[in-house]
Amino acid sequence: MRHLIKFSIIISSILFLVLTINTDAFSVDTCVDCHKDKKFRVQNKKLFDYYTNWKGSIHDVAGVSCHDCHGGNPDQAQKEKAHVKHHSHADESSMVFYKNIHGNCGKCHEKVYGNFIESKHYKNLIKTGRGPACVTCHGSVVTNV
Repeated sequence: MRHLIKFSIIISSILFLVLTINTDAFSVDTCVDCHKDKKFRVQNKKLFDYYTNWKGSIHDVAGVSCHDCHGGNPDQAQKEKAHVKHHSHADESSMVFYKNIHGNCGKCHEKVYGNFIESKHYKNLIKTGRGPACVTCHGSVVTNV
């Protein structure tokens, strides 16, 4: 009988820990896990530089990761699956395409976005495709946010 009580206590404790553990502490971000690999210094230095510039930045500290702006699936370890819905900045459907980037930045920087879409810069950018966007002055990943 004592063994049954001990066993029940142990099982209950394990269940309690499993159900209450903070899963955020174990969250997966394969974008970061893959692109921080030093092999990118040789294969595609730009990708490694993007990671090193982002790491420790205000976006990193705020919990904003690659997929939040660039798309993709950070839960997938297989390259093809991880890059689904990830688009180049030159792709018009990309969140970081020059005509879309202000809306993407505006998801977090609402007040600045509101001011920007009332500006001559915005109107010219939308009308002609020429003119500054957020990243023109503030950089892309980390600078001068």
